[in-house]
Amino acid sequence: MRKVILVNLLVLIAGLSLLELVFGSWFSNTPVLYNFTKPRNIQKTYESGFPGQPAVSTYTIDGYGLRGLDKGLREIFILTVGGSTTDQKYIDDNFTFEAWLQKFFADDGRDVDVVSAGIDGQSSFGHLKNFDFWFEKLPQLRPSYIMYYVGINDFYNLREVPKFDRLEVVGLKANLRAAFAYAKDRSALIAGARVAKSLVMPPAVAHFRSSKPVPFSEKKWTTRSRILNYQTPVVAESLAQLRSRILKLADKTRQIGAEPIFVTQRSINWIKHDNKIWGLKNPLYRPNADALNGWGQMTGVDHYALEQLQAGIIMDACRERKGVCINLARDISINHLTDFYDAVHTTPVGSRRIAEFLYSRLREIR
Repeated sequence: MRKVILVNLLVLIAGLSLLELVFGSWFSNTPVLYNFTKPRNIQKTYESGFPGQPAVSTYTIDGYGLRGLDKGLREIFILTVGGSTTDQKYIDDNFTFEAWLQKFFADDGRDVDVVSAGIDGQSSFGHLKNFDFWFEKLPQLRPSYIMYYVGINDFYNLREVPKFDRLEVVGLKANLRAAFAYAKDRSALIAGARVAKSLVMPPAVAHFRSSKPVPFSEKKWTTRSRILNYQTPVVAESLAQLRSRILKLADKTRQIGAEPIFVTQRSINWIKHDNKIWGLKNPLYRPNADALNGWGQMTGVDHYALEQLQAGIIMDACRERKGVCINLARDISINHLTDFYDAVHTTPVGSRRIAEFLYSRLREIR
């Protein structure tokens, strides 16, 4: 009896091994980013509740860690780099600002690929690391442009946030997870199990929304600031560091044969109303900004001043490197109630508005 069980077990192992060899990708030439922490080969669905996209939206990341890659890595026209506002997890694959931007090019007869490399929470500290831990491991990657949608996650920070900006796995547990990720990327059996699970399990439905946009009223909005002096030494240091990172990003972009595009970001802690800047008396979020420690409560007008000061630094560094410089934080016209679902993240309507704004500045690039 034991001999029969052993023989059957060996036959089963041999059969599974044969299946892996035939249908797996263990001998593929595709680069494996097994020491890289960004999720890959995932597809999730969310009940979005947002008008302008399907009731259940789809979020897809391929084996390269990219979103929206239709052509080959060598054929990417614009690769977008940023945080969650670039990743746009809760926006359907076909309604991100990259998807809209690609459609606008197509409407003008230009068949180009606009692809997202956004990572939740990542700042320019992490954007720099992308080259060493991600992009250089994709030797076929040759975008014409890399667009950096920056500002929110860099907001007056003096140091990186390891939780978001560290891209390499470290330690025994992390390396074990990396080994499992390697197997998951290559294994036909694991891929088959994922398909089987998707057939019997309902889609993952989740969305956490807080800090919803606030309708305008003079009770909740103000034209006054609370901070008397923004130009402190530590603020100046944080801006100098940011400027240095922007310059380095431009240089690294050109080293891989692409041209840099820098786009500034804004929050909805402030709006333009009756030709004045109005800010929330109680802003929707207070970023963990090292350089602003001890400042106390700010109004949205203070946020406006600080966002514009930061945007100016980004644009100055961009111009110094002769990149494509787009000051969205200053120039875009928004409807804060329909375009955003929290302080910084856009709805499908807002993503399209951003794409329209960007296309008006990018339609002539080649």
